[in-house]
Amino acid sequence: MPGKYEVRERNLMEGYMGLKLPFPKNATGRFMLALGSADLLLVQMAPHPTCGTVDSSGLYKGRKGICAESISDSVVVVIAQWDDAGRRWTKFCFHYMLGGAMDHTLPDFEKLNPTQARCWAVVADKSGPVATGPLVERLVKWGVPQTQIGTYVSGGDFTFDFRFEGGYLGEVKPPYVPK
Repeated sequence: MPGKYEVRERNLMEGYMGLKLPFPKNATGRFMLALGSADLLLVQMAPHPTCGTVDSSGLYKGRKGICAESISDSVVVVIAQWDDAGRRWTKFCFHYMLGGAMDHTLPDFEKLNPTQARCWAVVADKSGPVATGPLVERLVKWGVPQTQIGTYVSGGDFTFDFRFEGGYLGEVKPPYVPK
């Protein structure tokens, strides 16, 4: 069974450092990453994912990670391959898509010749099993071990990113607005 993380208290922001797979047990708030996306590649919702290879300095196209903003009635799927020798994420696929339209996700990622058994994946959305269940099934059928797949249910509109260094994923901390 895949690891599931459901935000039960949206105003609790316990995970300020973000998360690494597998998900931690017994957390309740959102997994938040520090504010700042200047070093991330911003992608828009699209039928095709952004897939690539992270270079030895931990960058893809000069960026330290990838993110999507204003996620509401859509889903983000992140698949990444871990390199044990280099202790880093090497290949990745980040797909910000409408609903569960994952038709191009796996075929596009396969062009990088990943080793499925060394891949980890997260399906993030705000609604839960209705959207995430079929996507998890497709990832398992493709070859990602079920124990290496997580679902993240935000419970509200969110911004989500994946940092290559450390493999941190999570919602981006909103900017502080003084009152």
